[in-house]
Amino acid sequence: MYCHQKERHSSCPATLEDGKSKQRKSHCSPIGVSETERLSDVEVHDQVHTGKKLFECHLCPQSFQIRGNLKKHLRTHTAKRPHQCPSCDKSFSEKCKLKNHLRIHTGERPYQCSFCSKSFSQQPNLSAHQRIHTGERPFKCHICTETFPWSLSLKTHLLTHTGERPFQCSFCPQCFSYQSALSDHLRIHTGERPYICTDCSKSFVQNAHLKNHMKTHTGERLYGCNVCFKSFMRNTDLKRHMKTHMGERLYSCAVCSKSFVESCDLQTHMERHTGKRPCSYAVCFKSCVEHSLEKSYENTTLSMF
Repeated sequence: MYCHQKERHSSCPATLEDGKSKQRKSHCSPIGVSETERLSDVEVHDQVHTGKKLFECHLCPQSFQIRGNLKKHLRTHTAKRPHQCPSCDKSFSEKCKLKNHLRIHTGERPYQCSFCSKSFSQQPNLSAHQRIHTGERPFKCHICTETFPWSLSLKTHLLTHTGERPFQCSFCPQCFSYQSALSDHLRIHTGERPYICTDCSKSFVQNAHLKNHMKTHTGERLYGCNVCFKSFMRNTDLKRHMKTHMGERLYSCAVCSKSFVESCDLQTHMERHTGKRPCSYAVCFKSCVEHSLEKSYENTTLSMF
């Protein structure tokens, strides 16, 4: 609206001489400001307020309010890409798309996140990233009403309803919904671990695993709770934490009345009833009831030697 008022109404002449040229004084009724334009321009301008889309594509059902947008759209049918990248062989239908692409070569990342230090080459990428901080999940599954922060996450989720898994492993019977998931899985068979930590030289099968690991070095906590403002390194930890606010305790003990947020918490609790001690340390063979105690006991035992 600001751009519209600036371009259409700020430069209107205060007076017009009668009979000068064939222009006619027209009135923009929704805003109530007079302007002097050709009648065809006024009709186009009125579409801003009426929502009418007069410019129709003759190749598909899409229509547009502005003729220039129709011209840009037609290039998607003709494959005309007049804007060539000077650094590589890619070309684009619009100049703005070329400008965004050039940042890949220059390394320019002008869009910075206001929550953390990350920056991006394009505004849509920044908007998608900020949903990590805000918790916004605008993409909703029409089958089970689950929501997602990104459209790709929704597309992946929808395959759980359809059961479609077209990519099959050549080593085992497992099938996958996406080629990338199959590629990650194949490394289990080949032993390939291409993602290496630059701080401690640990290697990982998936890039996502490396990213999670890197947070142990940086202390980065991108996933924030919007109720109590606690932050977490992993999204799964945030989801688990959110259940404490919702009071959701689905896992109940069959021996006593206690209930738990996670199944692993119930399993640990059940060991107190059964006396089962699954974790043993090789130095002195002492057992620990909780798996989380094993590492701390290891440090205590080693300090005695």
